[in-house]
Amino acid sequence: MRKLVVILLAAVILAPMGLAAAQPRWEWPFVDDVPEATDFPFIEQLNWPDTALIDAPMVIGSAWSESMLDATAVRLYISIDEDGKLRLNYDGYESDLRRVLTLCQRHGILPIFEVWEEDVVDALLEFLDDINMQDGVILSVSADILRRMHTQRPQMSRALWAMASDEPNAIEVAAEAHRAGASIVVTHNVMPTDAEMEAYIRALQRRMLTVWVSLPDGHFDAWHQSILQAPDGLMGDPTLLRNAIEQYTGTPILLRSPLLIGHRGAPMWAPENTLEGAMLAMAQGADGVEMDALHTADRHLVLMHDDTVDATTDGRGRVRDMTLEQIRELTANVMDTNYTSSDVAQWLPEDFPDIRVPTLREYFEYFDENHLDGILFIEIKSQGQLFDIDAELLRDLVEEFNFQDRIVFISFNLSQQSQRMKELLPEVPMTYLTSRSGGRFGTRTQVQLTTSNFAALNRNAGDFTMEEVRDARARGVLTGGWTYNSSLLGQEATFPTFAANYVTGMAVMTTADVTVGAAIPVHLTRDGVATARDGTQTEVEIEILTLADGVEVAKTIISLGEYEFALLSEPFEQEGTGDAGSLVIERRINALTLLLSGVVVVAAVVIITLIIRRTKKRRNNHA
Repeated sequence: MRKLVVILLAAVILAPMGLAAAQPRWEWPFVDDVPEATDFPFIEQLNWPDTALIDAPMVIGSAWSESMLDATAVRLYISIDEDGKLRLNYDGYESDLRRVLTLCQRHGILPIFEVWEEDVVDALLEFLDDINMQDGVILSVSADILRRMHTQRPQMSRALWAMASDEPNAIEVAAEAHRAGASIVVTHNVMPTDAEMEAYIRALQRRMLTVWVSLPDGHFDAWHQSILQAPDGLMGDPTLLRNAIEQYTGTPILLRSPLLIGHRGAPMWAPENTLEGAMLAMAQGADGVEMDALHTADRHLVLMHDDTVDATTDGRGRVRDMTLEQIRELTANVMDTNYTSSDVAQWLPEDFPDIRVPTLREYFEYFDENHLDGILFIEIKSQGQLFDIDAELLRDLVEEFNFQDRIVFISFNLSQQSQRMKELLPEVPMTYLTSRSGGRFGTRTQVQLTTSNFAALNRNAGDFTMEEVRDARARGVLTGGWTYNSSLLGQEATFPTFAANYVTGMAVMTTADVTVGAAIPVHLTRDGVATARDGTQTEVEIEILTLADGVEVAKTIISLGEYEFALLSEPFEQEGTGDAGSLVIERRINALTLLLSGVVVVAAVVIITLIIRRTKKRRNNHA
């Protein structure tokens, strides 16, 4: 009898494990019948969830079961066997890499090649060349591996898995990623509170990085919290993640507002490329300021857009031919008629009788002394020797003020000057400026050019779509638009373009009139108070959305002319469980069902065994 009890207990414990092991989750039969493709071009249409979230995080799964078909991207752990051949494995199971990639191509799933060992790189590069792989992401914890892949496979995006300790420094992580040539940072939920985790994500995104967050097993209850923190990708069970994201329906929802950058300061309200203009833009609610820098004959960097001083000062001459003392004598209150119209601009030359052309040093000093955390965009000119900039001089100035974490360089091409800046300050992102139109082919070309040489894409305003923005973001390319001259050229004519682009999910909007964007609400309280960047607060109508396990958010609709979007509050606790909670409950019920099924099977086996033994005993007694 004791033996029977031991057998029964062991069976109760081991049977569910055996049943769990028998589940198809850890097997690969779903790829066995997939015919191998011979060519792997750029994936034109990715498998995004059907959701109202404009900037929904990308669903990232692993290619170990048919649930990968619910993902937008899948992780492929790559290793090599004893013969030096590539293999795809997961937790001891292996599959045919080419067939899995064929499945990705067929279903619009972006492949993520995880490379953890240096000895895999050569074999992977040979394989990618052999199949003509034109799309995908290289993921690694090794900066050396990513730098090598950048050199030899530049058209593919790169992601750095930041295996940092608890509460990492976002600035240090961002610098490490840029030095590795990565535009994506992968992280665990490493902060002690949700608010700190959201701030960490946002700090990385301000450095022109996309952010993927890996969710631990058993994190189902907090998935909506992670979604609302607005990372660019979430790693987890693709079916559950997709279902959670698709529960956001109705009016398009914007999880994070684009960064608002003052173009040349605030030329609608003050002379361009001046300290006064920069001060005003920041006061009006800008997240940062874009300026142009050129050097003088005596090697001082000054703020000036053109190669001459003619357009914005009362002087004449080329900047590179004039000394700093000569430029300081000029008054910088002339309105550039190629950019600013006196009919609509809200300033006159007599309003700024003593304004001067500032040096870049004075510009840095102003931000430093006033403790402003604005992002400083500096264009590296590329139109020949007239715009040549002293790269070493700029590097020294940035390092003197320790502004490596504040600067973003922008350039129309990878000129000698911009390439030199990448070499001197590799931790500073370089954004690709282009005035070319978009369209699917244009976007593909621009995304691949960006991943080859730059950190982000900043395109001429007016032709972005939400699909283009999110497809670029999936490949680690944040997008921006320039320049929204909504007031300088007549607000009625250009505000629709600003509004249309605002609701695409782009990361950066550069504008000549910050006040237009600064008046749009960016924060909502559960009590229905909407706050804009300029500090304006408005009471708005709200509805309550129930998400999961008692977590709810307030929602309101914001109108931008003919466009509108929904703004959500931070989640808060309430009694009751919403639809998303059913996903968690369903998963728990499945686990409980599995356990009970095992118990039933074991009990049946034990009962049958007892019956057989008793029957035999009776027969023996009769005998």
